[in-house]
Amino acid sequence: MIFITGAWEKEEDSLAILIPHKNKVSMDFTRAVYTIETPKSNAFLTLNHYGIDISRNELVESALKLNTKYILFWDTDVIPYSNNAILDLIEKANKFNLSILSANYPSKRAIGLINNKYAPSCWLYVEKEHKFLNGINDLTGIKEVDAVGLGFCLIK
Repeated sequence: MIFITGAWEKEEDSLAILIPHKNKVSMDFTRAVYTIETPKSNAFLTLNHYGIDISRNELVESALKLNTKYILFWDTDVIPYSNNAILDLIEKANKFNLSILSANYPSKRAIGLINNKYAPSCWLYVEKEHKFLNGINDLTGIKEVDAVGLGFCLIK
């Protein structure tokens, strides 16, 4: 595990950024990590493992030891919509008292393709169908949903 810390002064909006990966990352992702705005107190934790679910669990265990106010999951195939994306999520989480807030980034996986377009990463449950069908294509504002991807997800 590589552990890179920012200026660690315990402050109200302390953050652990968890990056599970499978060995290689793109230059676009590297550039995003380098330019992203974060709270003053932050820690980047990364873990290379073939099982992203296992990486996430181990990274959470490490992050909990830091006693930060927020944890942000950030997948290496997600490029945030702006350099202020993390600060935007924190601001909205505080303003609306939300415990989980995810950016609605387009899914890049083949299972996310609908009519040859990338599907969103937030869904509403459709009762009659007993499955998640309705993707939220509106990328603006805050929407209450039933499921989100963890590609760029803030947890308070």
